[in-house]
Amino acid sequence: MKILFLRGKMDRPHECLFTNINDELDTWTQLIWNAVSPNDTCKVLYWGYHRRSYYADNFCVECVDSFKHYDMRFEPDVIIARGGFQEYVPVLKQFPDALKVYYGANHGCVPKDGIDYGLVLCDSPQQKEKAEKHGYRAELFIKPASHIFKPVEVEKKYDICFAAIHPEDERKNVAWVYKTKPKDISMLQLGHAPKKMKVPPHTKIKHIKREKMPKAMSKCRLLIAPYKSADSCPRVIPEALNCGLPVVALKGLQIWPEAYSLAEVDYHIFNANGKICNKKDFWSYVKLRLDNKGTIRHNLFSIKNSAAYLKDVIERVRNDRRQS
Repeated sequence: MKILFLRGKMDRPHECLFTNINDELDTWTQLIWNAVSPNDTCKVLYWGYHRRSYYADNFCVECVDSFKHYDMRFEPDVIIARGGFQEYVPVLKQFPDALKVYYGANHGCVPKDGIDYGLVLCDSPQQKEKAEKHGYRAELFIKPASHIFKPVEVEKKYDICFAAIHPEDERKNVAWVYKTKPKDISMLQLGHAPKKMKVPPHTKIKHIKREKMPKAMSKCRLLIAPYKSADSCPRVIPEALNCGLPVVALKGLQIWPEAYSLAEVDYHIFNANGKICNKKDFWSYVKLRLDNKGTIRHNLFSIKNSAAYLKDVIERVRNDRRQS
């Protein structure tokens, strides 16, 4: 099978391009690497930079200025379009017979580029239902965490971790967190210091590189995800769970609760009975979880598990197409 993975714009070339897959920090490149067998060929394609890296004879990561006049050099059987960008359209139209897989996440669960996608990946049952109503074959997808996210043995210095890279972004509910966080709860915010908001007491703000996040998260006792429904399964959730942190999230977040309930943690969104917090109960559940220590299975959202699941879904769709 020949796979083309349309990854997006290369906006951090010095942080995203490497010579060895073991150094690769991009979750999606790791995902497709683990889905590719020795008999497959795969290219991960970015726009906005000049570079090409080979992680194996059959696996290439390439950056080009633009997709408009790009010579693919091979005809893919499967094209995975991550992000729903209009820049992908020239490439997608070049190969009418390829199975096209759409995963839009925050760009929308329903494609809007006029391409005939054979499969749409969704983060939640609500997204899946919406995509199916528009006539697409849709499957739920478990977003993985990068291999670097695992428990780190460090002293717990903070009660909660709050990942808000863009602190004034409405999707992150930063203003609400700052206004309502109880004074007796200490918080490590991974992101940028806000410009127009008063930082609440007992809050430490640090902007760190991605490879340092597991250690920073491990200094906290749990992670809060008080994000709005526009945030589609933020990747910080599987990352935190893989680091051994339970998660408390707000009702309405686009996520597949049954998949994440496997973490078997009490008193948060991912517990067995599907309890999801609203704003009224949010901080009560945070305190309850802080008072009731427990353990979670931290290896559930691995790249390998998600890659095997993705490849199985794609193979099923391809088989159905061949039989129809």
